[in-house]
Amino acid sequence: MSTALLKTSEEFMQNNIIQVNDSVLADLDLPECPICHCEFGVDDPAIQITGITGCSHIFGRSYLADWFSSNNPNVDTCPLCRTKLYRGNGTRGRDETHRHQRCLVAPRAMQEARRELNGARQREVVAAREAREAEQRGQEMQEQLQNTVREGQEARRSFSEALEALLNDLEAEGGGSEAERERLEQRLVQLREIDQSIEDVLRDR
Repeated sequence: MSTALLKTSEEFMQNNIIQVNDSVLADLDLPECPICHCEFGVDDPAIQITGITGCSHIFGRSYLADWFSSNNPNVDTCPLCRTKLYRGNGTRGRDETHRHQRCLVAPRAMQEARRELNGARQREVVAAREAREAEQRGQEMQEQLQNTVREGQEARRSFSEALEALLNDLEAEGGGSEAERERLEQRLVQLREIDQSIEDVLRDR
């Protein structure tokens, strides 16, 4: 039901606005102020004009405070439908502006701080995602390294078995020809060099 218009915007803010809960905003599909497009939140809740015939618009509390504190000639009207909200004449004295700034309405600085906070949160989300991706890449590299180590260890075992077989051949062919013994000794040296190369690679990793 409509009531008589109050004298000042400060009185209007104290008597003719109500805070809108999240469920109502969800039903209206209205996540942000329709004019400044700042998202509603704890620091800047949605408020609705009430008790004024023909107007029940919803704004961010900070925006409506800034509107009433502005020098706009229509400052005493709804910024959307221009319905008269209080008995002002469109001009504001310095004393009234000062009183209004002390009203329980978040100032413009709160909007800017909230934007900065939202930006910081978004950067934090991006940094966390990049950290997870880097951790995943590190795990993949660690798995590749472990596979390389296992392959190297298996290769060393194979070479060790081959070395042992050659040593046995040398002992078994103690009476063999000199040329055959030299051939086996050369192969033994080659296998030892390969084994040492594998050990160096594993140590560097």
